[in-house]
Amino acid sequence: MALAHKGGWKKTTEKEIDFVYKWLSVSRGTILTQQQKEPGQAVDSRRQEAPLILQPRSTKIYLLCLMRLLFCGTASSGAIKKRSASHSGEYGGNSGSRFSHTVNQLDGPITSIKIRVYSSYITGLQVRYGRDWSDYAGGPSGELHQVVLHRGEDITLVSGMADSYLRKLEFHTSLGRHFSFGTNTGTAFSGIALFPNAVLSYISGRADSSYVYAISFHWNVKRSTGNQA
Repeated sequence: MALAHKGGWKKTTEKEIDFVYKWLSVSRGTILTQQQKEPGQAVDSRRQEAPLILQPRSTKIYLLCLMRLLFCGTASSGAIKKRSASHSGEYGGNSGSRFSHTVNQLDGPITSIKIRVYSSYITGLQVRYGRDWSDYAGGPSGELHQVVLHRGEDITLVSGMADSYLRKLEFHTSLGRHFSFGTNTGTAFSGIALFPNAVLSYISGRADSSYVYAISFHWNVKRSTGNQA
């Protein structure tokens, strides 16, 4: 059995369990337990033991402790999840409509990315999660490029440049490879995970039928099996 406290989860000892049991049994002498035999009084075998009854004060104390225990457990669990996930961005402009691959990530890790480039603009993006492709974001103009990740390879850093448009993207992988698309126009940015063993989990951003205007990177703990391509 484990109890939550400020420092995280703590293994509960038998002494602590016994203490809680005794506390429930006797709290400032206000708990009524089973009927006690007075000295010299005969025991009536027909009488049954009275159930454990908590006086109002003891009941409040018990409920307060129980609520704190449940709350601490939930808070600690949430804190653990937050320490594994982070995001960087949004980089770029405010035009276009928002898109997000938050649902696509459930199909698996990123296995491939398609990037369309026209002149000094990133005009289109599409990402494959596991074996399934996301919807295409952007327009039809420009040359289409594709990055295919090896099995066990993940994206660990994305840098680039942007102003009112997304101008450049450069992907760095866990195997030391990097792929660059676009031109050096605008302000440089660098997206990286905040926590160890985290990799690029999915992307979001802004686009219309012609351009990709902005992008964000969402990071989470690396899957033990790595890329599933």
